[in-house]
Amino acid sequence: IDKEYGLHLSYRCPHPVLMLAHAIGLGLYSSTGCVQMLEKEESWQSIGYEIRAGKLEQGQKVEIYRSPDNSPNSIAEIYDGEQKLIVTKQFSTREDELDWVADSVATDIRDQKVNPDQIIVISLEARLSREYLATLQVKLVERGVPSTIPGIVDDTAAFMEPGKVTLTTINRAKGNEAPIVYIISFESLYDYLASVENRNRAFTSISRSKAWVRITGVGRKMQLAEEEITKARTDYPWFKFVFPDMEAIRRLDAITVKRKKQVDRAKASAADLLNLDKEALEAIAKSNPTLVQELLKRLQEASSEDK
Repeated sequence: IDKEYGLHLSYRCPHPVLMLAHAIGLGLYSSTGCVQMLEKEESWQSIGYEIRAGKLEQGQKVEIYRSPDNSPNSIAEIYDGEQKLIVTKQFSTREDELDWVADSVATDIRDQKVNPDQIIVISLEARLSREYLATLQVKLVERGVPSTIPGIVDDTAAFMEPGKVTLTTINRAKGNEAPIVYIISFESLYDYLASVENRNRAFTSISRSKAWVRITGVGRKMQLAEEEITKARTDYPWFKFVFPDMEAIRRLDAITVKRKKQVDRAKASAADLLNLDKEALEAIAKSNPTLVQELLKRLQEASSEDK
């Protein structure tokens, strides 16, 4: 590939993969609206897009096009097999998700003849990444696939060790790339406390791929993610959306701070309740049973939201 010094060109990702990364990162097709936005036409042009219809003004229907010439990765022309560039999968449980990923990775290596070090698995969920990746590592061992979790579980900082699949977080994946990228726990894209941060992580994760990307997650939120991805891919190679209220987007950081404070207060209140004597809890239940029942109902509803 002849390389130029131009930010509008992207050599790493295939054309549809890069456009998906941008669509998800900005939230262009999110049911709750964009979380980030490029406000100026020259900003879109600098990353390889053209405004073909509409104006970048609130409420305007905008149509933005990316020429394949700006994504010279030619994997789609070179590869003539059956593996799709982009695959999404929704599962009922985390166990099912990790089993599928382990099976798929083993198939890549055994049947597709992929070198293990050409595969990266990224956990989008940051808080539980150690647990998810360690569990996946065990499942891979059961299938005869060696792997490493650099700097988290394994005592090494090396990335893409020869003969081993790399299991990692997005922070450690930055600056690295691979032909095949799996992204697990993708439902955390809709995390109540980190919607903007997780979209940035999702963009970075998807854009690590030099060819194939496989996105998996669990529950209702993963279904939302699949719907969003489908909408983005339906418009390919265009983005078609209504330009958002930029003031509302600028307020998102303040909204996130407010949400975190609310959750911290709720945690403190729950801890106070748990520290009460049994008799005190019984008194609360007796004096205001409706309040207790409503609280239990809401907790049950909240715990079932991700299922």
